Amino acid sequence: MKKIFLTVLILFCISSFIKAQVSGYVFGDYFYKVAGDTINGKNTLGSTQYNKVLKDYQAFEIRRIYITFDHKISDDFSVRAQLEGNNTSTLPNNKFSVWLKSAYLSWKNLIPNASINVGLTPTPTWDIEETIWNFRCLEKTFLDMRSFGNGVDLGIALNGSFDDKNKFGYNFMIGNGTGQTSENNKFKKYYLSLYSKHIDNFTIQGYGDYEPNGLNDNNKITAKGFAAYQSKDLTIGVSVNHQFIQNAFGGGVNRRVFGLSTFAWVPLYKVKDKSLINAVARFDMYDPDLGNTTYGYKENFILIGLDLMPVENVHFIPNVWIQSYSNKESGVTNSANTDITARLTFYYRYK
Repeated sequence: MKKIFLTVLILFCISSFIKAQVSGYVFGDYFYKVAGDTINGKNTLGSTQYNKVLKDYQAFEIRRIYITFDHKISDDFSVRAQLEGNNTSTLPNNKFSVWLKSAYLSWKNLIPNASINVGLTPTPTWDIEETIWNFRCLEKTFLDMRSFGNGVDLGIALNGSFDDKNKFGYNFMIGNGTGQTSENNKFKKYYLSLYSKHIDNFTIQGYGDYEPNGLNDNNKITAKGFAAYQSKDLTIGVSVNHQFIQNAFGGGVNRRVFGLSTFAWVPLYKVKDKSLINAVARFDMYDPDLGNTTYGYKENFILIGLDLMPVENVHFIPNVWIQSYSNKESGVTNSANTDITARLTFYYRYK
């Protein structure tokens, strides 16, 4: 019965979007864990993707599949539905599966220079930074990588610009705060992003969100400042990130999470102004609790890669993923080796 229901649901979805534009992308890797610190077979530190992979382990993997359906209902209304599959979305038999990433209705022109999204819609938490970073196939942006929030939430969002040329923009959203999972309390999460592109080649963004939780007094406040410079010969960006979690450890003890992320990528070889080889690098600093020398380790993240494009929308990227740890207590030496993973990443887009 469940299989029949699932088949009917899939056929209904396909018929609903038969006139829709279909697009998406896929990326994955061959990786080899060069170095790392494991205890009883697993690294007990960190929460990023290769922390708990055994040293000398190697594998091929698909890290993300996107299938996106876009349909224009009228000049003012359009819809998007998006499916995602990744290396953690598997069925009970361990076969790959997909799940609902986003599904929302967009209403334009009700408010000048703005649109309203209703449904499972993208949040403004890292959308601008991720677009400029341009290498999500290699790693998430800092806030995403460190689980500061969700890229999609169920709610309503107003995004637009204060001027006709989109030099000064905003995105305000109210959502459940639970991402693609169902709501579990009566409280809502509030997002606000303000950005400026007034100066040529420069983007500046201020972002904040507030997520109350009156049940346990675990209220969260996240703040981010992001700046980037983009030209045909250089892209560089930096973000400063801070999250305050009230009563995080109970007994009125708060937690202050801090991080700094910088990245750059440059074209090394072009043909007719189309970049065919790019060099990319990134460096992050992360502290799970500022001022607390007994909780967690300071972590540094380094990524270096060479983006090779034989044709447009097809990428092969040899890269090195590095995560190091330092003890926060004064005079105490490190107790964890650096995680080093060598990868050959493949990435392609389709439409």
